[in-house]
Amino acid sequence: MEGAFSYKKNDTMINAYVGCAIDSTVRYMATSGGVGSYLLKYLFDKGEIHTAITFDYDNEILKYVPRLISVSYTHLTLPTIA
Repeated sequence: MEGAFSYKKNDTMINAYVGCAIDSTVRYMATSGGVGSYLLKYLFDKGEIHTAITFDYDNEILKYVPRLISVSYTHLTLPTIA
């Protein structure tokens, strides 16, 4: 499923990349194949970041609400599959 492709739009070359998390649990439980989740994990593991913001869907108010992740990737919880 990984790959890269380019296309031209209004005389500008656009590069696009396709990928997913290699951990199948993250891939299927996270949004967009877990790419964002694994980028956060990598950055936390390397010590590049210490805090991040993610969004959780709130079924009661029917919208996404921000949530702060601090200290480590382990504070990022993935949604459960209904």
